[in-house]
Amino acid sequence: MKLTLVLTLLFFHVAFAKGTSTGIEIMTYNVENLFDAVHDKGKNDWTYLPFSKQKSRECQKVKSKYRRNECFETDWTEKKVELKLKQIRKVLLEGERKSLPQILGLIEVENPTSCFKVGKVTWLRKICDDQ
Repeated sequence: MKLTLVLTLLFFHVAFAKGTSTGIEIMTYNVENLFDAVHDKGKNDWTYLPFSKQKSRECQKVKSKYRRNECFETDWTEKKVELKLKQIRKVLLEGERKSLPQILGLIEVENPTSCFKVGKVTWLRKICDDQ
């Protein structure tokens, strides 16, 4: 609650400050399952692993038939991760955008490693807070 109040006050302070002609751009982007192709111990990330990781035993444990089939059928490779990163970069850096936003919230990112990869392809120095 306190954080929300502080952020709200900060927003209004910046938005209505006298003598300033610039503002801050805030952007959220749902990257829709940005997973790396490496299993994280303690996480149920078997769907987003390559077939070469021999994940079928773990896929059999998935209770939902839809998600179980998805796990068996998805071959999530480093090549697919790189393609996804290129698509994210395209959205963030191309088109009508002149620059990156000052604050960027990424949604559906598996872990800090995946987030840092977005930072590499977009040249953002500090993109993830791994706290």
